[in-house]
Amino acid sequence: MARVSDDGGNRLPDDVSPDLWVTAEGYLDRLYLGWKPAIRTPGRIGAWSVECGSGTRISKADIITSSPDAAIWVKAYLIGSQPSIEFMFGNQVNDDPDYEGKFARWQRHCSDFLETGYWAGGEWFEPEPIANGDPLPNYVWLRRGDEIWFWDNGEWRFDEARPPSNGWFITDSLCANRQWHAPSGDWDNYMICADCGFAIGIQVVEAIEAEATDA
Repeated sequence: MARVSDDGGNRLPDDVSPDLWVTAEGYLDRLYLGWKPAIRTPGRIGAWSVECGSGTRISKADIITSSPDAAIWVKAYLIGSQPSIEFMFGNQVNDDPDYEGKFARWQRHCSDFLETGYWAGGEWFEPEPIANGDPLPNYVWLRRGDEIWFWDNGEWRFDEARPPSNGWFITDSLCANRQWHAPSGDWDNYMICADCGFAIGIQVVEAIEAEATDA
């Protein structure tokens, strides 16, 4: 099938509409929206880059200007892409005594997601125990959903006293102020920040790196 062209004469893939164009941070020419990338990160949008001659990924926050059709498409895309409450709190959330409170938190994150295209509610998972390795920092923690869980006597426990600020950082910590962690030490299945104790699984790191390099 022949490819269609945009109003500048640029040839587009036949499954990309010339009406769904945006301009975005980091790109000189228009991008054309059209699909959901095969990644787990909520809110990422697949787009065709004229200047690169290939597909790429952007978020709503990257968009500078857009056609009326593209603006409607992005809104519908985010509505259809917002994570479920089970994504944020696990499949057993309906039986949780604090279901109403968690439902309200999930709704707030969904509202922010539709506004910004960024999912700050996190993802629920079953963390592995930390394998033997170097001595641990005094406080080691990870994020499940929008909660902080800390390593205590060989198991992960929910920490009510230290809520997360946004994503990967504890409020007002050194790492939050500089916006990066400093992994240090040797453990088989985790990277752990020497400054704040943030732990992230090696497999998670590998998945994030793969998503970042696989357009």
